[in-house]
Amino acid sequence: MRKFKIKVNGKVFEVEIEEETSAQAPISSKRSGIEVSVEKPPMPRAPRVTKKEIDITSPIPGLIIEIKKQVGDKVKAGETVIILEAMKMENAIITPAKGVVKEIKVKKGEKIDTGNLLMILTPSGRK
Repeated sequence: MRKFKIKVNGKVFEVEIEEETSAQAPISSKRSGIEVSVEKPPMPRAPRVTKKEIDITSPIPGLIIEIKKQVGDKVKAGETVIILEAMKMENAIITPAKGVVKEIKVKKGEKIDTGNLLMILTPSGRK
């Protein structure tokens, strides 16, 4: 167990931190004790690529702040198609393969979760 002093709004608090290896970690204070469960976030779904279409999904939750392409636009592999804001940072959503934008499933200003479908591409050479 390690002891630390932290300052919050000018007040100093002494805390003890203990590494826990289980999925449950006790949290206590001088007034009471509680237990919380720690859940692992879901793994982002890999883009689904078939011969007919490519699904682009969100790897993280956030806010759509820019959609860089429109339906019918051609895209290259690795090209940024959407900008997503998460934790005050801008994150580029890139294409896994070249193709043509078939559908856009989100709108600017929309809040999305991990795994939400953002865009569907038709691989190059197909419509």
